[in-house]
Amino acid sequence: ATQRQPYFDVACCPANLARLMAQLPGLIYSQRRAPATEVFVNLFVASEADLDVGGTAVKVAQDTRYPWDGDVAISLTPATPRTFTLSVRVPGWSRGEAVPSDLYRDARPADGAGRPNDGNARPTATIGDEPVPMTLDHGFLKLTREWKTGDVVRIHLPMPVRRVLANPAVTDDTDRAVIERGPLVYSLEAADQAESPSALVLPLDAELTPAFRPDFLGGVEVITGGGVTAIPYFAWNNRGPGEMAVWIRYR
Repeated sequence: ATQRQPYFDVACCPANLARLMAQLPGLIYSQRRAPATEVFVNLFVASEADLDVGGTAVKVAQDTRYPWDGDVAISLTPATPRTFTLSVRVPGWSRGEAVPSDLYRDARPADGAGRPNDGNARPTATIGDEPVPMTLDHGFLKLTREWKTGDVVRIHLPMPVRRVLANPAVTDDTDRAVIERGPLVYSLEAADQAESPSALVLPLDAELTPAFRPDFLGGVEVITGGGVTAIPYFAWNNRGPGEMAVWIRYR
């Protein structure tokens, strides 16, 4: 008779988390040395990095509360003045693009109008006190100049609460929308609602208000309005078993 080997169900998340933490410095910052010297800021994380940029030591530091707000200060400290390109990623969500495909789309019109709270805000950038044109190349703001100690690039990414729709071909999500703010997807957890999350209806024009609660779920931005309370998706299932919904009916 053939003896079958026991089957073990091994979770993938711990191994993926270990890999992510080991790779994180190279995901936040990266460099290209040819055809021109270029330093990339790919992720917004309060951090510091010591780089060798064409033979010049350069310290790059970020000061930010991202993802809770979209203000990022990037400080550059080269050992001596050095000319290179600083390329800062400007996320698609800040430009009204849910993803780079038609799978999901922002419920706002293409001009950004018609949504409460957003004021038609757009990403902005400054170096010192001087505004920088927000001209993007493949999603990056490229700033080429001679950088000196004390130079600070400030990026402002407005974070209105948004509603995101699925492609109409995804029939399970018909008449449903996701709540998003900045880079985060939100969910409705039964612990916060007066009725079942699957039974709730939240119109697309409902006024939704974010507020940071430092004493709740380790400190998160909570969104309330229209009779619902939404928490970041990553924070659900920390208060015992209960129903949760991400795709919320809007009619």
